[in-house]
Amino acid sequence: KNASVKDLTVREDALREFRELLGSTCLRRTKDDVALMLPGKNDRIVPCPLSDVQRAAYGNLLASPDFQLALGKRQLCICGAGRPCLCGVGPVWLYVHQRQAEQKGLEDEWAAADDCVCRGKSPPKCLSLSLIVLLQRVTNHIEQLKPDPQPAKDAGEQAQQDLMKKVCAIAFEGIDHNLCTARQVANRMLLGSPEACGKMQVLLPLLRHWRRRGQKVLIFSRSTRLLDILEACLWQQGCSP
Repeated sequence: KNASVKDLTVREDALREFRELLGSTCLRRTKDDVALMLPGKNDRIVPCPLSDVQRAAYGNLLASPDFQLALGKRQLCICGAGRPCLCGVGPVWLYVHQRQAEQKGLEDEWAAADDCVCRGKSPPKCLSLSLIVLLQRVTNHIEQLKPDPQPAKDAGEQAQQDLMKKVCAIAFEGIDHNLCTARQVANRMLLGSPEACGKMQVLLPLLRHWRRRGQKVLIFSRSTRLLDILEACLWQQGCSP
């Protein structure tokens, strides 16, 4: 802001010299330069029905206190005692407001709720994003619901791991399946089983189809854990990811 004309001139000279040096050692191509060389893009959305295990876990979550609160079908207190009773809330509501109370130095969860966007009312809008993420994890693979197996580094990580254990207990209640535990599965044969994941059941036939045509496939994911699960699935099918 306060640079002199001389300073600006020196800056421009240094920038030009840097670009010349970089241009002689680095090949840089922009999207416009290679646009004609790239194959055409064709987006296709393929519906992926949930597996039986995913559907059961999804239903358990929707019936849980946190989701019922978010849907406006449940109150913070269901016994009629009123404030300060919180018998109607679930683990996600408690976690969110306990963290807020700790960060803001408030007295308890009720004080945090009063200071929160939800104002201690139902439905609590502050839960929306957290609950959507949980449903997204279930629809990807139930293994993504489970807490990190590595020891917690601090109290915050420990609280998050405890939360996910409670969420797993709710989601997997009444489901008889080897993956439905609060601990992450290390067995590749079990982890890579496509029966527990609707997306895997749709992806595998597509991969076989492209393989028969001699085509190569790039698979992208926002989750490295999901890529590990996919790798286990492909190894189980005799493919080399």
